[in-house]
Order: sequence, then structure tokens, then C-alpha cells
Amino acid sequence: MISNKFIKSSFIYSVIGALPLASSVILLPFYTNYLTTEQFGLLALYIAFTGIIQIIANFGLDNFIGISYIDLKNDKKALKDIISTILSLLIFIGIFVLLILSLAGNTVFVYYSSLTIHQTTILFYPWGLFCVITGIFNGIFRTYINLLIFQERSTRFFWMNILNFTLTIGISLIILFNKPYSLEGPIYGRLLSGIGIFILAVYFFIKEFGISFKSKLLKEIILYCYPVLTYAILIWIVGNIDKYIFAAYLPTFDLALFDFAVKCTLFIEFLHNGLTASIYPKVLKIWKDLNIKHSTQEVNKYFNSISAIVIVLLPFFQ
Repeated sequence: MISNKFIKSSFIYSVIGALPLASSVILLPFYTNYLTTEQFGLLALYIAFTGIIQIIANFGLDNFIGISYIDLKNDKKALKDIISTILSLLIFIGIFVLLILSLAGNTVFVYYSSLTIHQTTILFYPWGLFCVITGIFNGIFRTYINLLIFQERSTRFFWMNILNFTLTIGISLIILFNKPYSLEGPIYGRLLSGIGIFILAVYFFIKEFGISFKSKLLKEIILYCYPVLTYAILIWIVGNIDKYIFAAYLPTFDLALFDFAVKCTLFIEFLHNGLTASIYPKVLKIWKDLNIKHSTQEVNKYFNSISAIVIVLLPFFQ
């Protein structure tokens, strides 16, 4: 039988893990009232851009850190070495991405804007640059949140996500009310909340594992992470490239309507992702303890439970 503790933690990882979507949905009525339709469409492009930066700057390390924790949790020194190296890599990659895009980002944005039929202007300075910083910080936060899932520290996971949610909503609304019909509210809300959660995540990383770089681990990390990174980029393309195609050939008004409709259908995806994340530590622990790499009856019960929940809820989101 699945324990009550697992059900409770699954609820936290699923519902609280869906707060990024919840913040977008909660802010929708305010965006429609305090932003022009064109600004709403542009915001969709900036948010999608933040997403791809987060994926690149994260480099699949959010996935690798969980696997490493399961494999090495009984070897404190090896675990400390790998996680402190992961933190160093995240900071290095983030700085590298920021430097490259600071030099080339404006050129790319200007070139894309010139291709749009309706001359849609997407500014790299300041909004695109702020999206880069937000994506980098969110990538580091995402890695720490994944570590908390594998550590089964649901309480800290809960409060970290609540803080991110509260900061995003609060800052966005305060600025939006004071400066309506400007992208400052939505973008500063994400940027400033990103800074807050980045500082907190790095603090907890360093407090528990320190920060160092073990070059001997680099090959193992790259071999694991580059397929994960490739997959994540492909998923982003499938889910977001249509926004940039629409913006190139349609008015931003139509893009805004499309993005609004899509946001209203994503809850089931976030719920499924949260449920899946909650079972991975259990499944990997079973495989580790039994020294196997195949499914068992014990493993199947977790996946069957998720399938049952999603099937029951799916009709409500059609």
C-alpha cells in the first residue's frame, strides 16, 4: 500500500509545484485590465524566452542532481563533491550565458523584429536582458527544488515555492497598479522574485554542501546532461516556437488571444509533472536498494496511481 506520508508529499509536490502556472492564471485578469493587448502578446514572447534561457543555463543539472543524490547519499564526501561542483557549474554557465547574450542578444532581437510582417518590436534592452537574468536564477532555483524532492524535504519545498509565488504575485501587482500599461510589473515581478529565490537557493546549497569544483567529475556530468538538455530544448520548441511564428505573421493581438487560451489548458500538465516528480525518488530508491534497472510490482503501483489520478481529472480540463 502507498503510505499516507507519500500521499501527503505527492500533494505538496503536485499542487505547490504547479504554483508557477497558478501565478500566471491569477495574474491574467490584471494583465487584461492593466496591459494593452499588444503588451500582453509581447509578454508571452518574453516569458517563453525566459523559459529557453532557464533550460540552457540549467544544462539538465536539475535532473542530474537527483540521480546523484540517490546514488551517493550514503557517501557524504562524494555527495558533497558532486553537488558543490553542480553549484559551481550552474554559476559558471549562468555567467557565460549572460555575457554572450549581453553582447549578441540585441542583434538577435533586432533581426527577429525586422522579419515580422507587422514590425513587432521586441526589445532586448531592458526586457530581454532581464529575462536572461531571471532565467538563469530560476534555473538554479529549479535545481535546488529538485534536490529537495529527492531529499524528501517536502516542508522546505513547500515554503520555498510559496515564497516564490508570493513574491511574483505581490511585486507584479504593486508595480502594475502604480505603472499600468507597462511591462515593468510582469517582468520586474519575475526578475525580483527570481533574485530572492536565487539568493536563498545558493545559501542553502553552500550551507549544506559548500561550493567547489572537481574537474574529474566534469566528464560524467556532461555525458549525462547533454542528452537531457537536448530533450528539454526540443520540448521547449514544441511548446513555444509557435508563439514566435505567430508573432512574425500575425498581429500581437492574435498572439495574446492564443496565449490566453493556452494558459487555461495547462493545469493538467503541471499536475502530471508534479505527481511524476514525487514518485521518482521512490522508484530510484527501490532500484538502488534492489540493484535492478527494471520495473517491479512495487514500482508499478506508483505509476498506476498517477495514471488513475490523471485519467479521473482529465475530463474536467477538456
